[in-house]
Amino acid sequence: MAQRRRVEAGVFLHHLDGHRVPVRVRCQPVRDQGGEVVGAVEIFSEDTVYLDALHRIDDLEQLATTDNLTGIPNRRAAEISLRSRTRDVTEAGWPLAVLFVDIDRFKDFNDRYGHAVGDRVLRVVARSVSGALREADVVARWGGDEFVILSASSTEAQVEAVAERVRSLVAASDVAVGGERLAVTVSVGAVLAGRSETVEDVLGRADEALYRSKAGGRDRVVFVRRPGVAA
Repeated sequence: MAQRRRVEAGVFLHHLDGHRVPVRVRCQPVRDQGGEVVGAVEIFSEDTVYLDALHRIDDLEQLATTDNLTGIPNRRAAEISLRSRTRDVTEAGWPLAVLFVDIDRFKDFNDRYGHAVGDRVLRVVARSVSGALREADVVARWGGDEFVILSASSTEAQVEAVAERVRSLVAASDVAVGGERLAVTVSVGAVLAGRSETVEDVLGRADEALYRSKAGGRDRVVFVRRPGVAA
């Protein structure tokens, strides 16, 4: 009314259910016979364009951080979370364990049974690992047949317990192909992040632990301590 012209704006109104709803408000001045503004008419409508844009953004973010094959977070999501959690270790001393999980002899599944079976193996491992973790832990597909776990475990014993639970649950899983049930196992390398370590330091030790696990016979857990940390 003060501007004496039509005004349009996007606002958030309070819904009866308690949440906020984006709406479009159009205000049209009402004039008397002399042309003076004596009132206004307001029209409210749900802002579907805004809502559609939000949904598209959510969908794009989901696609950008989710592995299409397994449905768990992808490497990009893991790297973002890893850098954030590593800062928490440095600045606040919060615990962080990093575990690399690699499917044993994965190439044999693809070579002998085809990539479709290999994909099923990846999905079975992803689900088994996800079921082995606590709510605060995160598993992501790191690439190929390798997964990474970010855990809030604070001691070597806790980390090894998580790793062993992951290993044993996968070993108890299998993939049915025709009348055959294919056994699946994983090798696990685990480390605890130190306050003075960079992301690269932590990943390097986790990769070393995984290498030792596979070199030691596969289907096993290896924990690597930081240099200078006694057993």
